[in-house]
Formats: sequence, C-alpha cells, structure tokens
Amino acid sequence: MSEPPVPLESAPTLTATQRAWPATPTAGQEPNDRDRELARLRVAFQRLLIFLAGVGVAAGVGIGFALAWDSNGSPRLLLLGGLGGAVGGVLSAAVSAMDRYANGFELMEGEAIPAQQPKPTQRFSDRMLPQFYFRPALGAGVGVLAFAGLVAGVLFSTPSASGSTIVPESVLFFSLISGLFAKTLIERLKKGFKALVGAPEG
Repeated sequence: MSEPPVPLESAPTLTATQRAWPATPTAGQEPNDRDRELARLRVAFQRLLIFLAGVGVAAGVGIGFALAWDSNGSPRLLLLGGLGGAVGGVLSAAVSAMDRYANGFELMEGEAIPAQQPKPTQRFSDRMLPQFYFRPALGAGVGVLAFAGLVAGVLFSTPSASGSTIVPESVLFFSLISGLFAKTLIERLKKGFKALVGAPEG
C-alpha cells in the first residue's frame, strides 16, 4: 500500500535573506565555486583590515616621534605631513571597505550577493583591493602636498610663511584631512589646473 503524497503546504519556504545569501555548507558537503569565492573575499577583507591597522599604528608611532622632535625645520614638518596623510589614507580606506563589506559582495563575474536592491549599492570586491592597499601611500603623497601648499600659502586659506614659523600640529591636521579626502582634493586640483592653463574639462 503506497504512502499518501506529502502536502505542498508542508514544504519549507525560503525567506528573501535565505535566497540571497548562500547557506554555509554542512559537514560532508562540498562547497561550490561561489562559496569558495565568498570565503576568499571574507579572508581578503580581514587581511586588509590587519594591513591598514598595521600601517596606522606604524604611522602613529612615527607621528609621536616627530612631535617629540625638538626642531621646527622643514624635515620634521615634511615627515609630519607624510605620516599624517598616511593616517588619513588608512581611515579613508577602512571606512570605505567596511561600508562595502556591510552592503555585501560583488563576485568576479559581477554577481551581487545579496541580490542587488533597486537602489545600487557599492559592495566589497576583488577589483577594489588594489585601491584600498594603495590608499595610505596616496594619502602620504597628498599629505606632503598639503605641507607644501601650507608653507607656500597656495593650497589653504593661510598666509604664506616659512617652515620655521608653522606650528607642527597645523601641518599634521591639514595633512590628515588631505589624506582622508585625497581623491576629492586631487579632483579639485585637476579642475583648478585645467582652469589655469585653459584646458577643456573632461
């Protein structure tokens, strides 16, 4: 005698979250390519945070030594500019990476996990890793540029002054802000340079 068929109502239904996020493979279940890529992206995110934390701590120690340096010469201020910009770059990269990680992942083939919402969101992906790792160096370069602009009085609304009359903390502040918003500052400088030479924007 055959058993009665199972009613359809008893079949489990998946929520929207369960359909969007793949289930963790159980013991004895072989993970598929997508599961492996998701696991690799999570490890890449953790390694990125460790790298940024290391750079931030090293730059912070350097800033402490530079502030304790009994000199107001240009080498000390230049060092503060570079290290302050590096810290700003670290903060910028960390905030951007964590925001993307909170929104989910984007696989190499362009698949968004969880599924893309009506409003596009930026997600953590392999393509962004080089930019995140380079952000502290970019911030350091922009920090040195901020120091030069501060001394020359052309980058910020400050009077021109020699390196010996500039407060070290002001160099640290402006360089940190410049590193934090390095991309915005570079875009502004590009527009200003194009306007200066009369080149068309684009």
